Amino acid sequence: MFPLRFRKPMFSTKSVVVTVFLLLTLAASVAFRVFEISQKQTILHDEAISYLSVTGHQGEYTRLVRSGNFPCGAWVKASQWKRFIQLEKKFCFKQIGYDLAHFDIHPPLYFWLLHIWALIFGIKVWTGPSLNVVIAFVAALSLFGLARNVLGDSLEAGFVTFIWALSPAVIKISLEARQYDLLTLITILFVWQILRCSDISRKYNPKDFLFLTVLSAAGILTHYYFFIVIAGCMGFFIVKLIRENKRRLFYGLLSLGFGFIIFFLLHPYFYLSFIRKAESTEQFNLGELNLRWGRTVDAFSLFFGYWTPLKFLIIGFLLGALMIWLVFKLRKSEFVMSFKGFSIVYFLLWIGGTIVLLYLLFVSPKHAMAPKYLSMVWPFFAFIPVLLARFFGRFKEPILLILCAGLLVSSILTFQNSSFFKGKDMPDLEPLLAQADSIVSDNVARGIFPRVFWHIPDDKLVFAAKPKFLITHPDAWLKYLGNRGVYFSSLKYGNTQEQRRKIFSLIKRSN
Repeated sequence: MFPLRFRKPMFSTKSVVVTVFLLLTLAASVAFRVFEISQKQTILHDEAISYLSVTGHQGEYTRLVRSGNFPCGAWVKASQWKRFIQLEKKFCFKQIGYDLAHFDIHPPLYFWLLHIWALIFGIKVWTGPSLNVVIAFVAALSLFGLARNVLGDSLEAGFVTFIWALSPAVIKISLEARQYDLLTLITILFVWQILRCSDISRKYNPKDFLFLTVLSAAGILTHYYFFIVIAGCMGFFIVKLIRENKRRLFYGLLSLGFGFIIFFLLHPYFYLSFIRKAESTEQFNLGELNLRWGRTVDAFSLFFGYWTPLKFLIIGFLLGALMIWLVFKLRKSEFVMSFKGFSIVYFLLWIGGTIVLLYLLFVSPKHAMAPKYLSMVWPFFAFIPVLLARFFGRFKEPILLILCAGLLVSSILTFQNSSFFKGKDMPDLEPLLAQADSIVSDNVARGIFPRVFWHIPDDKLVFAAKPKFLITHPDAWLKYLGNRGVYFSSLKYGNTQEQRRKIFSLIKRSN
């Protein structure tokens, strides 16, 4: 007689549940983003700058706007302006990097990728956001891998991924052609790689440190805020290895050093962006501190959406976890909770705390507190509900399922009620501009006027200049405006109500 031997199932029930849950999360994440992108009607302010950059025209456009040279102050076809958001040169990576260093404050990696993407799909309203969908998809998979590695539990990792991927604040980031999804992805991968390289139980592998070099260079080439991540990770790396493995510590720091060298070689004029940023830094103002704190609270609360009931649910969840913890501690229960993975809170506190501190100290500009500016924080913020759910013992999974269902509802309601995500922060210009005989604009700023001429048919006549020019040279544009002409005005970047009233007065007198 031979003993019966049963083969271990290839797939356990839990692994199947986790796989299905992860696939549904990824599908919902992509579906949300694609649907919201399909609702977009125009590009946003920063997107206009992005498309000027990826086409290699940001420097040229900025110079002509500053000087007022042609086509400023002249009647030209809209196509003369629209060429600035068209791909006239392929693979102009050097020009893109040069313009960003001399006229902007951002490094070039995302804009290089977007340039390649635009060569394939063209420049459309959805071009940048569609690239972000792909990046966000990879970021979700990477976050699942990081969470599973840190928490040691695939189901908990699935919950972390769901909470991050379906957060309204995170979805909002993907709807704009900016670098913040890429920054999120590289941050996740970089922290994961730091944890791998600092794990002395793993066999030393040179490829790990080579990948660390690539990620450090890619991170700095994506956003200068990545220095915050590097600083925090270096501190973690040093504390972890200074006594246990100095050789591995040396290789890790050497890898980061090579990353800086690669960054410098690919973007040698980066220091100009720092000079420009320093010139625009605001002075500390105690009176505005309360306003900045309010914007910070609003930005973090948006992670769970605008739906107020869910926020109360989250607060109740946190208080409930604390109460249960206290009850078990006081009764000296045998309740045992795993604290594996709580080290991830360090990265949340370091990255989030530093960004908030820079903002409250007026190092960051007034507008720099919104979901996209916290993109590096959100992956680690998503761990918090899962870690706290452990306090509920065997009720952990039901609690997290309820939380995820509430988050899903909140995301639906948030996007249903928010016009910003659809690009409606200014009127729908296309029907009006299509019927106009001619268009006059008093604002040629790089984040304003491209949003207008984007929608103007190529053969329409356009006159764009600063208000002062329009007021002092009415003969240059007024008689050609006509009865079916359109005057577009924006009060940003120094334009005033008084200038607008003077221009309106000129138009009324001419009629």
